[in-house]
Amino acid sequence: MNDPAPKSARAPSTCLRCGLVLGLLVGMCTGSALFLQSRSEDPDYVREVLQELLPSTVPPGYKPARAFPLPLRNQQFVTLVPESVEVAGSAPGDVPFVINVNAIPQGLAPDAFVEKLKGWLAEDTARKLKIESETPRTVQVRGADVEALEIHGTLQTTNAPIRFLWVTLEQDPEDPEQGWILISFMGTPQRFDQEAVDAFLASVE
Repeated sequence: MNDPAPKSARAPSTCLRCGLVLGLLVGMCTGSALFLQSRSEDPDYVREVLQELLPSTVPPGYKPARAFPLPLRNQQFVTLVPESVEVAGSAPGDVPFVINVNAIPQGLAPDAFVEKLKGWLAEDTARKLKIESETPRTVQVRGADVEALEIHGTLQTTNAPIRFLWVTLEQDPEDPEQGWILISFMGTPQRFDQEAVDAFLASVE
């Protein structure tokens, strides 16, 4: 893992806030009023939701943080954070890197969802993401090449730089009816944890 970056920028805590926005947006697009009520920070339950959503292993040094299962088919959201981070309470803490696993809402193609997500993050008044570059990437998941998108930008409300890697893949390659998943890795450019990215993607079943 990279060395800690100076704390002058407000990006660390913003990473968790931005990560939770991804889940909030998924909830909003389903129109479910039960979204926030169903939030759980129980580690065992979060692991259970993760396994239902995408069988995989939490990377070394990380822990389950929050789960937002929705009462609609294929609408779930899980956040993983470094073990040193205390998520409970109003302060998100120092979060240099966040992993989010989202079920793409039914009826939306992966590419369409990614485009909507970029627009939502740009319009979010608490963050106002300004995208500065988008680079197609290829990652290995389940022994096959999978398309990914690397995004570099700035959260204009805090002037904090941020880096995303978004990976879309089928929830179950043997059952396309299960739908699609978006895995979002995000952090400051200096503290982007590539080892955690590689470990998590390698663990996906």
